[in-house]
Amino acid sequence: MFAVAPNRVLNVDFTSWTGKHLEVTEGDSSSPNKTLVYAADLNFRKPHMVFQATGSARLPATVNFHAFSRAIDVNINGHEIAFKPKGMLKYEAPFESPALGGKVLRWKNPKYSNPSYLECSDEHDTVIAKFVPSSAWKLTKAGHLELDGRLPTGPLTDEVVVTGLALAYYIMVQTRGASGASAAAASSVVVATSV
Repeated sequence: MFAVAPNRVLNVDFTSWTGKHLEVTEGDSSSPNKTLVYAADLNFRKPHMVFQATGSARLPATVNFHAFSRAIDVNINGHEIAFKPKGMLKYEAPFESPALGGKVLRWKNPKYSNPSYLECSDEHDTVIAKFVPSSAWKLTKAGHLELDGRLPTGPLTDEVVVTGLALAYYIMVQTRGASGASAAAASSVVVATSV
C-alpha cells in the first residue's frame, strides 16, 4: 500500500497556560530547531478546533463537537468527515477517508487503563498511527503522534492527524470533566460529613 520509510514522530503540546493553543511539531521537542507542522486554536464555541498548517499540509481544518451527542464533525481539505466515538472506557471511532476514496480508517483505544492512548488502523487492521499521551505531570505536554513511515505526506496524513487529535482532545476533556466532577463530589462529601 505505501513505500517503506522510518516512522515520523510528531510532538503535541499546549502552547499557552490557558490550554487554548496546540502545536504539533517534528524534531526533538526540547530543541529550538523543531519544525512546526500544525497549529490549532481551541475554542469554547464552534468551531471548537481550528487547525492551520505549514509545509505540505493543505489546511485549515475545523472540528466541531456536539453538546448532546458524541458526534464529531471534521472539515478538512474541503471534505466533511463525520465520526462518532463508541464505547465508554474503550473508545472506537471509524471514519471514511476522502483521501482513500471512502475506505474506512478506525481510531480506537486498546487499553482500558489509558483511554487517551489511541491507534488508527486501516481496513486490514494494520496500525498506521498512534497517539501516545504524555506521562509527564505537565499541563503543556499533550503527548505525541507516531505515524507509520509508509503514510504519505499530504491529505491522508492531514486526515489522520486532525481526526486523531480531535478524538484525543475529546477524550481528554471527558476524562478531565469526570475527574473534576468526582473530585467535587468527594469534596462535598467531606464537607457534608465534617459539618
